[in-house]
Amino acid sequence: MNHEKKINGQNPKILIRLIKETKPFWFIIFIIFLLELLATPLAILLPIPMKIVVDSVLGSDPVPNYIAFVLSDRTLQSDQALLIFAVTLQILGVFLGQIQFVISYVLQTLSGEKLILRIREKLFRHVQRLSFMFHDKRGTADSIYRIQYDAM
Repeated sequence: MNHEKKINGQNPKILIRLIKETKPFWFIIFIIFLLELLATPLAILLPIPMKIVVDSVLGSDPVPNYIAFVLSDRTLQSDQALLIFAVTLQILGVFLGQIQFVISYVLQTLSGEKLILRIREKLFRHVQRLSFMFHDKRGTADSIYRIQYDAM
């Protein structure tokens, strides 16, 4: 009978062990966290160029103050210059969002694959230490399957 306490259906020993296994990747996980924090401001900024085009280029509203202080007076008075600015801002926002996504995705994939490789290496070393009797009874295919597919 298993008398270990479970927290939300999880064995705390397994969670502690998993945290220890991920310790070499904490810096990468922190970088991923920071990159993911950047996703929200980038997504919030994407409608601003559309606002400039609709309200200030097509409409007659002035450019918002939080944008006007960046632009020169000459740009503020020319619809064509405002349109070029809005298009450039949109392209820059989408580009930065995609760069953020790709870097985050690559770091997540890299750290995940390295963690799985680390677990597979430990499993392989463990299987090598098992007796020949164990392998005769269970077969080597079962051990290979567990290393290859259960490590994930």
